[in-house]
Amino acid sequence: MEVFRELESVQKEKNAVITVGTFDGVHLGHVFVINSLLERAHRGGAAATLVTFDPHPKLVLNPPAAATISILTTLDEKLVILEELGLDRVVVLKFTRDFSRTSSEEFLKNLLFEKIGFKEIVIGYDHGFGRDRKGSVATAKEIAKKLDFAVTELPKYKNKLGDVNSSSIRSYLETGDVEKARLVLGRHYVLNGMVTHGDGRGKNLNYPTANITVTRQEKLIPGTGVYAVHVQVGGQRLNGMMNIGVRPTFNGAAPTLEVHIFDFEEDVYGQEIQIKFVTRLRDEIRFDSSTMLVEQLDHDKEKCLEIFSHVM
Repeated sequence: MEVFRELESVQKEKNAVITVGTFDGVHLGHVFVINSLLERAHRGGAAATLVTFDPHPKLVLNPPAAATISILTTLDEKLVILEELGLDRVVVLKFTRDFSRTSSEEFLKNLLFEKIGFKEIVIGYDHGFGRDRKGSVATAKEIAKKLDFAVTELPKYKNKLGDVNSSSIRSYLETGDVEKARLVLGRHYVLNGMVTHGDGRGKNLNYPTANITVTRQEKLIPGTGVYAVHVQVGGQRLNGMMNIGVRPTFNGAAPTLEVHIFDFEEDVYGQEIQIKFVTRLRDEIRFDSSTMLVEQLDHDKEKCLEIFSHVM
């Protein structure tokens, strides 16, 4: 998959089928669009091309949103998923306030059609583009008459949970419902970060933990609690349990992310680590003693092992 991070580096490809959007999370609704794009592109021997934005437009247009809107996938995470889906080309457009003032016609004609190139565009029924998202499917069809390209309009995508969108995934994750989030994402929710030094309390309890600092501060962190997780670190795929919270038993105040990896004793400080959330086990609880905490951790581990015996 070719990735163009600068518009100036894009080689125009007239024989392409294109789609455009933020694609935060690359959830099942997005996958529906991308699979439709791939089918139409490959049928005509064309390049399957996706155009996306970085950073997330809402973080640029409404700076206070940085405190209330978190992203589901960083750009690097998004590109990994898009490559796995089989796209030929991805163009990443830098989203700025100046860029946001681009009219819908200028965006579609001058940027997508003239600079990136395509013979067909695939978009959802409610897709908006250009300044204030005023461009619509009808806008695209009107411009298509002048420039002679095809417009394929896709219907709303739903699953058993209802509408599939990034907002619903954020809501599920914020309450810790990582299982429902998975049903909308089509995969386990992922958190990437670096292993950093903690205070060593877990080791003293025979439950050593790796403290994690997330790679991007705007990345959504699931709600507080204890989770069963898959862990990838040092090239190994492992299992563990993760605590997100303030560690009330030790009078903690600052939120922390720490994971205990089962049957693992290697030193991974300073290494990259990836967490995949399988299920939420319980709330974070304040215990009256370290002994009571360890008893609960033993129970949590047993529950995790039972879960992992049935989950891939």
